[in-house]
Amino acid sequence: MNPRPIPAVATIIFSASMLLPAFLVRADNLATAKPLATRVQEADKVFVGLVINRKLIDGDWCHADLKVTRAIKGCEVGQLIPVVWRPVMDRFDAVENQVGLALLKPSLEKRYWLRADTFDDATLAGQAVSILSGHDFERQYVQRGTLTTDQEKVVVDLAQKCGIKRIARISSYNLFPSAAIGISVQGVEKVEGQEVSCQVLQVKFADWCHSNELPRQGDHQIGDFWAGQPTLQTKIILEVGGTKYRTGTIQGLSIKECEVLLERFLTAKYTCGPSVSENRLDQINWGNPLAFRKQGESASVSFNHKQEGGGFFDLEITPTKDGLVINQVLQAVP
Repeated sequence: MNPRPIPAVATIIFSASMLLPAFLVRADNLATAKPLATRVQEADKVFVGLVINRKLIDGDWCHADLKVTRAIKGCEVGQLIPVVWRPVMDRFDAVENQVGLALLKPSLEKRYWLRADTFDDATLAGQAVSILSGHDFERQYVQRGTLTTDQEKVVVDLAQKCGIKRIARISSYNLFPSAAIGISVQGVEKVEGQEVSCQVLQVKFADWCHSNELPRQGDHQIGDFWAGQPTLQTKIILEVGGTKYRTGTIQGLSIKECEVLLERFLTAKYTCGPSVSENRLDQINWGNPLAFRKQGESASVSFNHKQEGGGFFDLEITPTKDGLVINQVLQAVP
């Protein structure tokens, strides 16, 4: 169902600011690191952590605490885990407020040592959970859309029949405003530079779809499940202040220009015009950019709603010498 636009609601003038430098240095070749599954199993503590209290001591020693924001193994949310590293020797650095997936085990000095292979991309947290639970793929189900073990086996067989040999995630999602539920199967991601791609298959289940939906010619079917061909989904990695974000579309802008815009949204470096509703701005998930587009002098940036199923916001902007002006804010709802 196509989203319907809601008329413009606000005009915002951003204050001038400079993009924070790209602090994170990761010269380590992660292709030579141990596989994620091995690092997860060998780790004493696995969690998503926030770098705080970072201090540089004696020129080439860094001390910091990792605040646990998502506990996966051997720790609790809110716990502070002290870590050390040597930026020059290790050719790795972490900055204040950086978020990452920590996979820590004590060294000979009984310290937790931070390196590129022990402080990885936070988006790998789901895979870490799946590895520890004994499953080879992640599950993300909405409340009314949980597959049984037997149903999962059928979906896996169907996905492999459609061409996805290695599955990373099976998820379900609501098809508002109807009561129908969809199923998505995502293949293992392939990362090339700042581009991430994977195959995605949309699966229909007779009990969850609209009553008039039937398999089409050429669809693969197993029991009450059917699907067509997978599509290739591609996203671009943006990095701001050492944290990585993903966006689906970039048109007419460079990756660096998109990172500049995203940094300003994330750090709230803007002023609000007289007609701007701050309550509406509070509904925008600045950390989930969908698209960056520019044509001529005008540009637009889209972000998801904070609430699942709440649609997304499209901000029409005009870049200026010192910042940018948001000329219009549209909300697309299901």
